[in-house]
Amino acid sequence: MDRSMFELLITLLVGTLGGLLAEFLRVPSGALIGSMLAVFGLKLLGGPVQELPPVVTTKLQVFLMIPVGILIGAGLDRSFLANLRAVSLPAVIFVSVMLAMSLLAAFLMHWLTKMDLATAYLGTSPGGLNQIILIAISVQVDAGIVTVLQTTRLLAVLLSAPWVVRWLQ
Repeated sequence: MDRSMFELLITLLVGTLGGLLAEFLRVPSGALIGSMLAVFGLKLLGGPVQELPPVVTTKLQVFLMIPVGILIGAGLDRSFLANLRAVSLPAVIFVSVMLAMSLLAAFLMHWLTKMDLATAYLGTSPGGLNQIILIAISVQVDAGIVTVLQTTRLLAVLLSAPWVVRWLQ
């Protein structure tokens, strides 16, 4: 077995064990958080971690999103269309406000850190972590800083969401 295959197997094993442990410990979004922290910990300790190139990550992401789409689609019914019509205008307003807030946050980040505005904007924008990072790579801004900011945002949402939702209910 060549080294890259060994590193990939170790990465998958450590990530799986970390995700399962976090789920067992009832960590919110445990599978995601646990696997991410376990692999990151292994990497910090100098362990054999195989990073996947963006092309593989994108294809894997598509493969993993199909079951999610199936589950969501199977749960929809005619009331979805009625709800869609009812929320269309508020959704456009909400998205516009959210994007304006991201732009404002980018200007604030630039002012506080002297970070370039494009990096700050992608770092403070809503969206999927992987997608935003891939955009950062493709437009050649500081993908490392974008990753830190987006990961911080994602962790904050994942860790706070279960409690916020319970509080709102």
